[in-house]
Amino acid sequence: MSSPAEVDHYQIRLLGPIQIERNGAPIGRLESRKAVAVFCYLCCQTKPVLRTHLTSLFWADKSETRGRGNLSRVLHSIGSEMPNVIEADRQSVQINPAAHLWIDVVNFEILMAEQKPHLTAAATEIYRGEFLEDLELKECPDFDVWLSGEREQWQQRVAQAFQNLITYHTERGEYDQGLRAVTRLLEVHPWNEDAHRQKMLLHHLRGERT
Repeated sequence: MSSPAEVDHYQIRLLGPIQIERNGAPIGRLESRKAVAVFCYLCCQTKPVLRTHLTSLFWADKSETRGRGNLSRVLHSIGSEMPNVIEADRQSVQINPAAHLWIDVVNFEILMAEQKPHLTAAATEIYRGEFLEDLELKECPDFDVWLSGEREQWQQRVAQAFQNLITYHTERGEYDQGLRAVTRLLEVHPWNEDAHRQKMLLHHLRGERT
């Protein structure tokens, strides 16, 4: 009796430097920065994306025919490195719902939605840096606008997560844990005046001079 085919498991990290792993090992390089950008964009969508939208986002300077051809080539390159991860028809594209993917931004939001301190702490551990930190596509202005907006929103989400932890630990007298959280917050928002004041307060509550 033959053994069942091995199922690939993917880990996708978009917060900080982009990391894509299959079964614990990095995948080969995708064909271009646009291929990486298309894949990351699809990972952030909750429903199928029209091909026409993707071509306008990434190939606005090309004719519709060339744009669709470029998109098809990019999707093929993604599928070559990650079989069965992309689901596409003539009209739309999405991440295959049946694929085994762990995506950091998705799991961050799942953990935060529970509104439980230990899960909030787990969410902050996922954070490694700015959303799609090492990706820029200045030649795609509409994508660049989307990317800038997402980066700002993720900064706010992450800052709020750390703020929730700081408040929780301070109210419980757990000043060491509070200091760890506020230190991480200042790594995200070094200009956050409230966080600097909270750090001074926590040092004071620990009986230290700042």
